Amino acid sequence: MKLLLDTHIWVWSMLEPRRLKGAVAGALFDDANERWISPISIWELTILCDKGRVSLDSPVNIWWNAATSTHRFR
Repeated sequence: MKLLLDTHIWVWSMLEPRRLKGAVAGALFDDANERWISPISIWELTILCDKGRVSLDSPVNIWWNAATSTHRFR
């Protein structure tokens, strides 16, 4: 199954996976599913970081590259 993640589910899956419950967590962590991220979500994450609502341990572009290679997001 192909899953198009909205921004908060994508960010939670990376930073706070314990916040994901039930079927959402099951689908996200099932390796049989493809996890897709919209370019708009990357823009939204950049805005959230600029406003101080989300903290990352590296700039968004570096964090994104690590996230896509480690967690197989597309």
